[in-house]
Formats: sequence, C-alpha cells, structure tokens
Amino acid sequence: MKIFTFLILLVFFPVLSHATKVKNLYEVKWPILTQNPKERTEAINMAFDELMIRITGDQAISTQPLAAELYENAQKFVRQFRYEPMPIPDYIDTEMLDPEDPLLQQRQQISILFDEQALKDTIWQKQLPIWGEIRPNTLVWLAIQNDRSRILFDGNQPSEIRYQLRQIAKKRGIPMVFPLLDLQDQIAINVNDVWGNFAEPIQQASMRYDAEAVLSGRVMQEATGAWQVRWVMYQADQMPIAWTAQVADLSLLASSGIDGVANSLAQKYAHISSGGADNDILLRVVGIHSLKDYARASRYVESLSLISKLHVSQIDADKIVFRIGLRSNRKDLEQAISLSDVLRPQSLDEQEQMIATERLMNYRLQP
Repeated sequence: MKIFTFLILLVFFPVLSHATKVKNLYEVKWPILTQNPKERTEAINMAFDELMIRITGDQAISTQPLAAELYENAQKFVRQFRYEPMPIPDYIDTEMLDPEDPLLQQRQQISILFDEQALKDTIWQKQLPIWGEIRPNTLVWLAIQNDRSRILFDGNQPSEIRYQLRQIAKKRGIPMVFPLLDLQDQIAINVNDVWGNFAEPIQQASMRYDAEAVLSGRVMQEATGAWQVRWVMYQADQMPIAWTAQVADLSLLASSGIDGVANSLAQKYAHISSGGADNDILLRVVGIHSLKDYARASRYVESLSLISKLHVSQIDADKIVFRIGLRSNRKDLEQAISLSDVLRPQSLDEQEQMIATERLMNYRLQP
C-alpha cells in the first residue's frame, strides 16, 4: 500500500527542477545597416537597454533614477563585439523568394558581449533588481482559430508564430517549452480545453513537462488582419493570472504573452541587494565522492548571483562546507537553489541538530 501511494505521489507531484540555465544571458544581437561608429554606438545603447530589461526583469528600468548612471556608461560595459550575417527566419523557404527580395540581400547584425561581473556588481551596488541565469521554464499552449478551423499550435514545427515567440523569449531570457502534442498529450487535452481555458486539463497535461509556469493562449485573427489574444498564466503556488491584447502583428502578439510571463516571474525571482543581511552563512554540501563532484558543486555555488563572497571552510570525508556572504538573504538563496536540480535539501541527523545553528544550510549534491 505504501509503495502504491508513493507511486501515485510521483505521478501527480513529479520531482522536477522546473528551470534551465539561460545561455549567453549577457550577449545581445542587434540589427545594423553599416559598420559606421555612430551607428554602432546607437546599436550598443539599444542593446544595453534590452540587456538591462533581461537581467532586472523590469521593462521600465531605463526610467529608474538609480539606473541612469549605468545607461550613461553603457559603452564601458562592452567586453567585445563583432559583425555577423543576420540569419533568415527558419520558417521562410528561401527557394520561393524573389532574388530581389530584401531577405536575400546582404543583412548584418552586431553581436555584443557585455561584462557580466562588472554589470552585476554595479547593479547590486545601485540596489536594483537582478535575476540570475537559472530561470523557470515556461510551457506554452496555444489554440488558434481562423476562418475554417481551430487548432492546437504545434511549436515543434517552423512557423512565424513559433519564430516570434522564441525571439521574444530569448530577448527576455525566458526558457520556453512547447508541448509535444504526441499521443499522451492528445489523450490528456484538446483544442477546446485550451480555447475555453479549462484549468484542470491544462494543468494535468502540463505536469509531464519540466515547467514551473504554464502560459495558455487563445488566438484569433480578425478580418482586418489584426490579432486578438487572451492569455492565462498558471503557477503551482499562485492564482492564475489572465490578460488580453489586440495587436497588429505576430511580433506584438508574442510580446504580449512572453512579457506578461517575464514580468510576473521577475517579481518573484529578481532580487535587490539588502546590503549583505545574512553574511557568514555556512552552506554544507554532502555527497562529494570525487574531484569531479567537488568541481561541480563549487562551480554551481559560485554561479549563484546572490553570493557576494565565497571560500571553502572545510573539506571532510564526503562533504564540503562553504562560508558565504549574501547580497540578499537566506530565504532568497534557498529559493534560487530550489530552481536547479544540482542540490537538494538534506536533513540533519539528531546529533547534528544539537550543534547546528540557524546559519547552517545543508544540501546533497545530486548525481
């Protein structure tokens, strides 16, 4: 009976990390016509604004007085840049284009890599919010209606909607997942469930995916070509959030959904420095059996943006103890660690509980 109950719990409450490490978080690509220095400066300034929104989660960050100095010195945060051809969107069949089509002409973009550590340090000093590179996955369900039919959107096939969603998700630093729409999905959910925003089948069908947030959209194109969309965002620990938009094109449609998700998640996961409120926290990691384990645990702890200082306090048998200083507080650190599947909370035995202090955090390194 106990085994059966345990299996049921695994089915309905799967152990998932719900998050992904966002690659190239501090790199921005921006369209550019020439390699003229003036145009390059303008492109860097615009790319810097995109980056600041991405790493703070605040779409209005450029209007914040505390951010003014960062924007004035945007050029100083550039580590390197390069010019490269701008790729043609994957949903476009280039063989069907006219040779004179602008898409086939010489197009370029500038790829700008900003100084991650310098930016982090300055943002913390200014007590602006900062959102780390490990971020919750968002699963996207879309029901799309045209004049003839209503379908579930297949995000695994090239299309303009998929392209625009991915572009905006990359711009905001949101790891995005599309459902497989395989037999298991077809049994669990249908287009009318998404169109009608029926929470139970949407949430049940979403449980198999490694996602903390679920974005459900109902999309309809009007005769004028404009798009109407209703979005609903689900999270396990919050009430659903719903909003609507009427937009002129698919880029704005994608923005209306992804920006809503990014703004909501940033309120939860972007943190502001509290001046090192919880310094000298001891973070103990057990399950260290090799140099590889030690390196993996150390790299992970060093990558946590909330940590201002770190050194190894103890190495003993199968565990390592880090003494860390925090830019925020212990609760925020626990939340940040919970996003990843690298470390899991480890309970203390009876003897350890007697000598443990509230500044000790105990975790086990996962295989």
